[in-house]
Amino acid sequence: APAERRTERVDVFFSVAERVKLTEDARACGLSPAAYIRKLVAGYRPTAQAEQTADPRLLLELNAIGNNLGQTVASMNCDHPAKAAWLVVKLNAVGTLLNRAVADLHAGSSRSLQAMFIELQRGYSFKGVAQYCLHDADRAKTSDRVDFVEVRNLATDNPQVAWRIMAAKHYAQDELKRKAGVGLGGPKDGKPVGHLFISWGRDEADAQNLDRSEMLYSANAALRAIGADHYPALVIAHNDTEHPHCHIVCCFIGDDGRLKTNWKEKEKLSRFALDREIAVHGEPVVKLRERNWKHRDAGEKTPTKKKQPRHHYELEKAAEQDEKLRAFAEEHKAKLIDLTRRVEGQVDPNGTVVQEGQQARHKRHQERLRWCYEERSRRINAVSEKEMTAQVRAIRQEYDQPWQELLNQQEADRHVFRKNETTLLGRAYNVLRYTDWKAVFSRQHEASEKGPSIFSRSFNTLSDSGHRQQVLAKRQQEEQARLREEQGRQEKLVQDRQKAEQAQKLEANKSAYTRKSAAMKERQDATKQAIRVERRELTRQRNAELQAYRARVKAQKLDRVQEQLVRETLVATRPIDLTSEANRAFGAPDASEKEQAAWQLDNWEEQLEQRFHRQRDKESKNDHGGGQERPVRLTALVERLPAEAELDLANGKQIVSVGGPASVEGRHEVGVFDCGERALAVAEQ
Repeated sequence: APAERRTERVDVFFSVAERVKLTEDARACGLSPAAYIRKLVAGYRPTAQAEQTADPRLLLELNAIGNNLGQTVASMNCDHPAKAAWLVVKLNAVGTLLNRAVADLHAGSSRSLQAMFIELQRGYSFKGVAQYCLHDADRAKTSDRVDFVEVRNLATDNPQVAWRIMAAKHYAQDELKRKAGVGLGGPKDGKPVGHLFISWGRDEADAQNLDRSEMLYSANAALRAIGADHYPALVIAHNDTEHPHCHIVCCFIGDDGRLKTNWKEKEKLSRFALDREIAVHGEPVVKLRERNWKHRDAGEKTPTKKKQPRHHYELEKAAEQDEKLRAFAEEHKAKLIDLTRRVEGQVDPNGTVVQEGQQARHKRHQERLRWCYEERSRRINAVSEKEMTAQVRAIRQEYDQPWQELLNQQEADRHVFRKNETTLLGRAYNVLRYTDWKAVFSRQHEASEKGPSIFSRSFNTLSDSGHRQQVLAKRQQEEQARLREEQGRQEKLVQDRQKAEQAQKLEANKSAYTRKSAAMKERQDATKQAIRVERRELTRQRNAELQAYRARVKAQKLDRVQEQLVRETLVATRPIDLTSEANRAFGAPDASEKEQAAWQLDNWEEQLEQRFHRQRDKESKNDHGGGQERPVRLTALVERLPAEAELDLANGKQIVSVGGPASVEGRHEVGVFDCGERALAVAEQ
């Protein structure tokens, strides 16, 4: 209907926190945010769906139950009574698996999947990371742990050639920039080598049906997440651990020679891992990762977790396997903790410094020395300024008397000038004293200029009282300027002398600070060197113990291999247990399973023993060789099974091959045994 068509649009603005909450509620109800809002508008309140998690271990056990049931149904088509015991054992195994499956079902959400782990590191050496990834551990030349290698964005399939091309690209970085017209600026110490590590827990791998294609898909998606899918890369899968994992060696230098930015690469990989978990399981598996992204989406800063160093991890794992290494590991860990506290210090949960570290102590001493230097310089400047001001004040006090005398004299001259201007004789005196005769009798102006003649200027000067007053004021100003200049010279002389003394003191203070700073740096470097020596000694001891542990492990492996070879040799050369081999041929339980189904096997063993004795008596009657040892014929013993027998009279051996229900190829090799009295003695046992 037209009224049901969704043609109307409403723009609603949410905060980041509201958007996150709305998305979570919609996801819990199995709806998109738009559908969730539509239901709320229509008056419906969607309810959250029940969480249903499929434990991959439960699936594996149910799969094993299915396989056992399949084998049980196949065995029910047989008509041999000896297979009953084997059937009982298989049914017991199915019951055991069912019990485990029920226990897992009741456990439910108590088990958590081992999620995908992803990490990115940057470095400088293509050769180092390539040799590590393309060969076995401990710098071995073999490559048995390498499952497969995939080359990306390079015209070669040879991984040794691929990493060399990446290194050559790094060496030719400036040339690539010039050819691309890119400036040679930018960071010169950037790390061009990218080492990406992706690991799946065993449960996660089973849940994803992880294979080569899935590994490559995840590797390409991770590179795409950080914007490196078009850069040269090597994808290397290893099979030396219980959990499948792969390494990605990537060259972060583009075709134009510019280095790829590393802006928020780890956050992008974390987001990729979260989206991958949701795509595979329908919900986040790592709750901490989900919680951190909720904080990031809300604009909050998430705390960072410091990664455990590699050598600590290796030592802990080795100590778990070796009793001899456990005591050393505890002592070594205690020494490292003490060394770390001495270097970095210790702070209790309340923020109180329990133990000041070497770094903080050195920094405090340096800041204290710097403060002392600045404080002395400030005091020198303050004292010099004070002394300079005092000396200038003293000079001004010395010139107070000359200034007073000069001002009094000038006031008297002005008084006399005004008094003389009241009489004719006085005006004549003022004319003679205060007339600028040079200006009056100076030569005429330029010919091009027009002005009064010399007679006009002389008359104006003699008759103008204001002109004489200006001459008096000018002469008094000149007298004051001369006295002020003389006083300024004295003040400047004092200031220059004081500034020279101040500069000398500051230079001495700076020299003392430089000398003390150098001595402090030498002492601090000595303590740092002692710490480095102690750390190197701990590293040497740890490496020696780990090397001895690896040697012991290697020796134990060799011993086990030798024991296995000896065991296989003894098994190959010892007399054949006819009963055991016949049990295997008939598909009956082995020695461990006989304890569970003894009542089925007893009757069968007695029948086999009677058959064997009858056959031996029959062959003894037909023997015409006068005591000559003849091959024991066992064809009649297995007449109810398809069998092939080959006689080797020259070597005195007989090979019997029979088929059984548990055989994949439909046949079992019973074995090769000697004929004669020894075979009869063994058969009688």
